[in-house]
Amino acid sequence: MSLLPGCLGLRRVQRSRSEVSSLALASVCSAAERQYFLQDWSSLMWDEARTHCQVCFKDLVTVTPENIKSITQNLTSDCWVGLRKNFSSAGDTNMSWSRWADGDPLIFQNWYPGWPVLGGEAECVSSIEDSCVAMLSFGAWVEKNCSDLLPFICYEDRFFGRAGVTNITSESAVLTWLPAPGGVGHYRVEVKVDEELKQFQSNSLTYDLVNLTAGTHYSVQVFPVKCTRALDPQEIAFYSNSRFKIQDVLFVTYTHRVCSEMKVAMLSRNVQGQQVHTIYNKKQHNIYSKCVCVCVCA
Repeated sequence: MSLLPGCLGLRRVQRSRSEVSSLALASVCSAAERQYFLQDWSSLMWDEARTHCQVCFKDLVTVTPENIKSITQNLTSDCWVGLRKNFSSAGDTNMSWSRWADGDPLIFQNWYPGWPVLGGEAECVSSIEDSCVAMLSFGAWVEKNCSDLLPFICYEDRFFGRAGVTNITSESAVLTWLPAPGGVGHYRVEVKVDEELKQFQSNSLTYDLVNLTAGTHYSVQVFPVKCTRALDPQEIAFYSNSRFKIQDVLFVTYTHRVCSEMKVAMLSRNVQGQQVHTIYNKKQHNIYSKCVCVCVCA
């Protein structure tokens, strides 16, 4: 699902039991794209929930006026968010509810009437000494004991990157890509040629592609894998080199009509000011020996 800047979107991510069932809520703003993941596969204490978010995502969610509607759209129960009474104040009650778990200042607040309960303020409701914020299914906040067990919502800044390819020959090439942020276990490399898809795994930021077919188009996607969850891929497409040498090229000029009807794959080279194409056998995709056409299509 593509999203325009300033829009909100929602997608359901189905995982196996071993992978974790998540509800991914994608929110786009003009500056960056942030994704939200409801972790309803288990109920944890606030500290445990935050640790899981930091390992597998970035942190517990920071709630803002821009994302609250998207986050609560499919909630059915109370959930931990990234706000704790004395989280960043080292026990100084004068600084209660000052910052979110990720360090952002607390500006937006959406308390349910009567909350938060301050010491000596309420007669019927006692204040909770170690309290964390749970968001109700309709978006309002209440205090709960941080040791209570609840589902929780994590967030992550969407990762953008682009793969690269170097040292291209007729039989091999070297893939490179950018490191994804925080806790990536490995990278899954998917290489597609024609209708065939091959998968490889790498623990580094490079992979050597071998046994390529000369003059063939390859599409590559590199997925960072974090806690069994694949992030958005980095992509690249390229042609492997032809086996032809420039001095062996047989130049043939075709008319515009013949050029437009011909099923050809473009090489990454330019010869004498004309784009060189390799002629393929339409049935077997074998390269005709020493036969290259230069299409002059006026």
